[in-house]
This record gives sequence, C-alpha cells and structure tokens, in this order.
Amino acid sequence: MPAKIEALLTNMLKVDPSSPIFYTSESGTRPDWRNRGLASIAIGSIVRAQPNLPIVLRTNFNGPSLYGIATKLGFAQVYGKIRGSNEQVVNFLDEINPERVLFVKYLKSLV
Repeated sequence: MPAKIEALLTNMLKVDPSSPIFYTSESGTRPDWRNRGLASIAIGSIVRAQPNLPIVLRTNFNGPSLYGIATKLGFAQVYGKIRGSNEQVVNFLDEINPERVLFVKYLKSLV
C-alpha cells in the first residue's frame, strides 16, 4: 500500500493498516447488463457480508456507476476528484492515476 494512502487510513480514518479490511477495486458491469441494479446488488452484498470490517472501494472518477453506488451505500470518499464540483479534490489525487477515487465504509463502531 502506498505510504500516502496508509497514512490517510491510519491517521485520519483510524484504520490500522495491519488489521483486516475488505478491499475491492475497479468493479464493473458489461454495458449490455447495465442499468439493472446488478452493481448495487453486488456491492450491497459485500457491505452486508462484512459488517465488522472496514470496506475500501477503489474506482475511477469517470466510471459509469460505482461512484454513485458507493455514495448511495454510505461510503465516504477519502481521496480523489469530487463529482459535480468543478475539479475539487478530497485530500489528494492518486499519483499513478488522477482519475482514481477511494471510498471507505467505516466500521460500525466508528460511524
């Protein structure tokens, strides 16, 4: 894990990087299967299956739906561009891919 992201998770979010987390990245749905709620069902099932772990979800700012699904399911954006904000950024941009955004669903005890 890059040092900048580890520091963010440790200091700001109080997530111990050596503790278990559930991490998912770059999920997607085939174009001919979109708009049927499948991504919401898949990510929602992860949230329900991992009630005691922080869930880290990484996606692309320009992705067709995962950005909105993460917001709808109560994930907090912890870095990257903010949609609909004229290029405002949460914390910082990813150094490798500036279009990447990171969301975290906190432990129940931290909410």
